[in-house]
Amino acid sequence: MRHFMKNLLLTKLLTLALLTSLLLAYYPTRVLAESTDKQTAQTAKDQTAGNSDAEAGEDHQSFFDRREELDPAFLEEGLAYYQEIAGYALRDEEMNHAIKKWTSPLRIGLDDRSGQSEDNLVQLSSLVDQLNQRGLFPEISLKAKKDGPYNVELSLNKQRTLRIHGFSQLTDPSAFYVNWTNDPPFRLYKASLGVAYDQLAATEIAPLASQKLLQALGFMSSSESHPDSIFYAKGPASTTLSDLDWLILEMHYRPELKPGMDFDRAVEILENLYLGPADYDPAKEEASPAEQMTEAGKEEERKAVEQDQALWKSFGLDLNPEGPRESFYERRATIDPEFFERGLKLYEEVAGYGEFDHADDGFVKKWAEPIHIYVDYEDEPNPAVLDTLDRVVMQLNSLKLLPEISYSMDERDAYNIHLLLAPLDVLTFSMPDAPPGNWGFFNYWWKGGDDLYEINGANVGVATDVNQEVHMVHLLQEELIQALGLINDSYAYRDSIYCQEWGHIQTPSEIDWLLIEMHYRPEITPGMPMDQALDILRGLYLDETKAN
Repeated sequence: MRHFMKNLLLTKLLTLALLTSLLLAYYPTRVLAESTDKQTAQTAKDQTAGNSDAEAGEDHQSFFDRREELDPAFLEEGLAYYQEIAGYALRDEEMNHAIKKWTSPLRIGLDDRSGQSEDNLVQLSSLVDQLNQRGLFPEISLKAKKDGPYNVELSLNKQRTLRIHGFSQLTDPSAFYVNWTNDPPFRLYKASLGVAYDQLAATEIAPLASQKLLQALGFMSSSESHPDSIFYAKGPASTTLSDLDWLILEMHYRPELKPGMDFDRAVEILENLYLGPADYDPAKEEASPAEQMTEAGKEEERKAVEQDQALWKSFGLDLNPEGPRESFYERRATIDPEFFERGLKLYEEVAGYGEFDHADDGFVKKWAEPIHIYVDYEDEPNPAVLDTLDRVVMQLNSLKLLPEISYSMDERDAYNIHLLLAPLDVLTFSMPDAPPGNWGFFNYWWKGGDDLYEINGANVGVATDVNQEVHMVHLLQEELIQALGLINDSYAYRDSIYCQEWGHIQTPSEIDWLLIEMHYRPEITPGMPMDQALDILRGLYLDETKAN
């Protein structure tokens, strides 16, 4: 009897398990079929309206070039969808009013710990190839994170690990962060993307990673209005982009739309480009409020610089921003003493204190041996930057106070300053000691023992992708001159190369040259306490009886 009951119970359990498996097999299939039918219908609608060319590997003609052939309803739907996806950030309201986009190449560093890295790499590489084939964006590359510099970090990891490493607020299966410049505003230059593979089915990983990548291009939101879209809020079904996706990508990266442009103004331009008259030219229209604000900031800086330069003239100085330098010391009898008083005050601030590291504040740091600069660069160096380097080296040597300075582009020559002109991700990869977030920087080192604080080596880096030419020219001079021992910034003068505020100064000011001259007077020696140096300089320039 005991055996009979046991066999009866076993039979019932087996029957129940079989029925359950049949139900589970049927129900997901039915739901998946319904979902697929809906997405197929939406895709058919979009592709009919847009004359689909979404297949990978084709030679694509832009929607703009075909706008006369396309259904206007498709273009109108694209404009509406563009506003939904690109006009509003998921969390950060500060970003909602302006265009966010890249202007420099994207180097994606992939860190895939999901266990199916080969399949994910194939799908993501295919997407990157399609993006590059379209010719819409700056060049995009994809490689393993460990294989070199990157400005887009794509991490496929466990949710707990992502929370520890940069995504502390992560509650969804994915997240992304972007960084942008302030001048011009909202020009993207760095991004971090995280996908928690342990919260997803294997087939969902690459599609969601693709969504994050495209959102980091400046499409900050997602939507439930188009289930076939890569921006589908409930998770894209694949890495394939719909025609509507390609349309809004094209719209966003039209050259008429600039980073920082007012978003309503951008939509107005797109509406006229795609649906308006064929001869429409947005360049003939009035600048947007955001563009006017940028111009207002430049005008404010220009007026402040003019005030500083007028001050130097009132002290009896002839401005000579690009020619050889004449000694202030030898002309001191003809110059208002107030100029030297201001110079001493700024010298203490700039030469006496570090900008980031204060361990060696209060001592003079300077070079005593000849300086040779190795100019290292990624791609071709900007001609204006090289012209600036040539001028600054000439001017520094004309002082006849510093050790002789020279430069070359041959790394086989012995050098003690390494000047690297490269994209920001290459700089931070090559110079890991650089302060994070800086687009121009330097560090130096000095001898020990009896020669403490005598500088004998330095690195100088200037980013060539996030900086405009005007800023590269400025930063080259600022960082190189600071590497001579004048290491701090100041808010005192807007025309100064040391000015802490972001600016467009193209040559050192008169007071900058005074500081360089003071610092390299032979009476001022490496390791000298700053109080002693100031006392000597005051005597030299203002009271000769104290100089002795």
